[in-house]
Amino acid sequence: MRLAAADLNEARLSGRAEEFNRWYNDARDFLTVQTMRFCAGLCHRPEAPQWRSPLVVMDIDGVLDRQVFGFPSTSAAGIEAVSLLHAHGFAVALDTARSAPQVKEYC
Repeated sequence: MRLAAADLNEARLSGRAEEFNRWYNDARDFLTVQTMRFCAGLCHRPEAPQWRSPLVVMDIDGVLDRQVFGFPSTSAAGIEAVSLLHAHGFAVALDTARSAPQVKEYC
């Protein structure tokens, strides 16, 4: 990500800006998804996912995720919050502006 960002700011490489932007976004997406998968493995999960009451609806961006490492990722507090909700029998649903494919890959 740093290399792609540095190349984007390099005037002599301005003709390759689209390529560097793609590299940056690909690296950011990869890091976001892989970090999420790792963190999800640390969360307590319900035995069987199901709709039930009580239900907690939350956004991803700025609620579960923050830009801690230069890309969206959850924190220890996010992992603990989701784990505690599940441990106490709360169903969790997402309300987000992200597209369905993004949410599917993310969750």
